Amino acid sequence: MMRYLRAFVGALKMTLRGEAPPPAPTSPLREWMGETLRRTDALLKACEASGMDEAARKAVVQVVEGRRVNLNTVLLTIRFHAAQEYPTLLSSVNNQALGALYGSNTNDHFLLMRFLSRLDKPEIVAAAQALIEHLASVPSVDSV
Repeated sequence: MMRYLRAFVGALKMTLRGEAPPPAPTSPLREWMGETLRRTDALLKACEASGMDEAARKAVVQVVEGRRVNLNTVLLTIRFHAAQEYPTLLSSVNNQALGALYGSNTNDHFLLMRFLSRLDKPEIVAAAQALIEHLASVPSVDSV
């Protein structure tokens, strides 16, 4: 109980002085996750607008490291990671959670890059390249 009271008093003092709390160390990662969602949605919309619906995305298949993977699954996986998995991992930040986040992102980046050569419409390629560049620029968070 005292912990909450001290936190409240500290927040009140900062408010009265016109100060804001320092950003959390994971703030850049959380912003990056939001942008990942926006870029993934933009790529999905570009696919739909160019006539590549879900069935067509499922038909674009690659064999990656011995596994058959389709484009739709890769895009939905990237979206799921940014919307669900990464926020869960960041709810208790530790080295294992950060390692899982960075490892999943590296895999997502690798898989999407493998599909780039299979895309033929310029607007889809541009959206895919934007997402690939974004995934490659994941912000670094020091060990917590």
